[in-house]
Amino acid sequence: MTKISVAELQVILPVSNHTIRRFSREDSKFPAPVIIGRANYFDRAMIYKWLSSRASAANTIQDSDVILTTDQAGILLGRSRAWVWKNITTNNQFTLVDLSPGAKSGKPKPYFIKREVLEAFPDLAAIAAQKAA
Repeated sequence: MTKISVAELQVILPVSNHTIRRFSREDSKFPAPVIIGRANYFDRAMIYKWLSSRASAANTIQDSDVILTTDQAGILLGRSRAWVWKNITTNNQFTLVDLSPGAKSGKPKPYFIKREVLEAFPDLAAIAAQKAA
């Protein structure tokens, strides 16, 4: 069992500490934290298993995947939110990941798998990275 800290978990999931605590309390499928000292740690494999259960397509989440918000996808590609919406969110070739805390949250905010975005738009990612450097 590989344990990861909350900070390491936030590299994988683009959510706040509060949302992670809420997942622990309100989502029975979210892995329970292991408390070591004053810090919470999570089983990395169980986090990816939980993410797989939240993906729009089965068996698409890999053990090294990172989840992106719409804004993060736009920054990665050097594109606007509108462009991301048109070319990624509404494009059925991408796996959407539902990180909403529960059924009561209404329409879930779209999250994407970074690997899929990079595979689909490698040239845009390279140009954005050059501009950022």
